[in-house]
Amino acid sequence: MGDNKSKFELVTLDKDKVVSFVNAVGAEVAKDANKSPVAKINGYLASLFSAGGGKLSLLKEEASKLGLDSHDGRKEFLGKRLGIDASTADDYRLVTFTNDTGQVMLFKGHMDGDKKLVLTDSIAFPETPDKIHELFQSKFKPLLKPIEVQIEKSTVTSGGMKLDVSADEQRKLEMQTTLAAAIHKSGDVQLASNARLPGKPQANGAGLNA
Repeated sequence: MGDNKSKFELVTLDKDKVVSFVNAVGAEVAKDANKSPVAKINGYLASLFSAGGGKLSLLKEEASKLGLDSHDGRKEFLGKRLGIDASTADDYRLVTFTNDTGQVMLFKGHMDGDKKLVLTDSIAFPETPDKIHELFQSKFKPLLKPIEVQIEKSTVTSGGMKLDVSADEQRKLEMQTTLAAAIHKSGDVQLASNARLPGKPQANGAGLNA
């Protein structure tokens, strides 16, 4: 396998899988770190993190700070950070997008039927494993415009549902995600939609603070 092989990947988790993962992390945090094999943590986020050379002990440390070892802590994390509560629809999806060069973005969104994925909120995955705390301290930001992805095929894997898209859809997704990542890093973009921020007046586009 050559290094120039595309790293593009699109993987989704439904709400039950996300809850299962958070519960698994919480169970690991609640155990003695010296006796608990971290490999037992659900492989979804763990595999992403370790792929970058990180130590899962850091993941557990940050999870502990958030109180994921308690029921209330997990409930608050799921609700406030991931948007999952008792009223969440079954079409909810948490999405990991890895671009052609291996950079990772996380999205929240939903399925619109069987062949369309709609991404609505994004968060940047830390560029280096030692910055995992940035992922836990950051919050999802609404996209200026939802990204719609047409799905060609879905494959169930141990880490979630892997989605295959056409070359055109891949290029479109790469371009739109690059913009989303830039906006996420700027920290100064005001969302123009009063549908998401009812108190804000409607504007013609994204406003950049001077």
